[in-house]
Amino acid sequence: MVGARRMTGRGAAAGALRRAGRMSQYERHVFVCDGKRCGRDGSEDVRDALKECVSRAGLKKRVRINRAGCLGQCGHGPMVVVYPEGVWYAGVDAAGGRRIGEEHLIGGRVVSALRYVAPPGDNKR
Repeated sequence: MVGARRMTGRGAAAGALRRAGRMSQYERHVFVCDGKRCGRDGSEDVRDALKECVSRAGLKKRVRINRAGCLGQCGHGPMVVVYPEGVWYAGVDAAGGRRIGEEHLIGGRVVSALRYVAPPGDNKR
């Protein structure tokens, strides 16, 4: 590679340690279920609301919003999952998407009213 420098020894180890706490190129990665049922229940509107919020805040290079296939929580959706925190949200509509965007993605606070914690056992409805 022209112009590239290969790090070895302590330099490589230090670089690896710095990257270990990061999640690829984004600070947060958000998945919005677009499975059949969540899609029917408005997950596209939720995704649009999240994307608009992130864009308006100038966070497009730091926060990624993606569609996800079925997240396996049918009947609880639309579902949203935020990483690296691993926070799941259930029954999210467009207003809830805006709230997650403003409070969680921008403000750093989990939206307790929408948070989903799966019960033990079969958690699909």
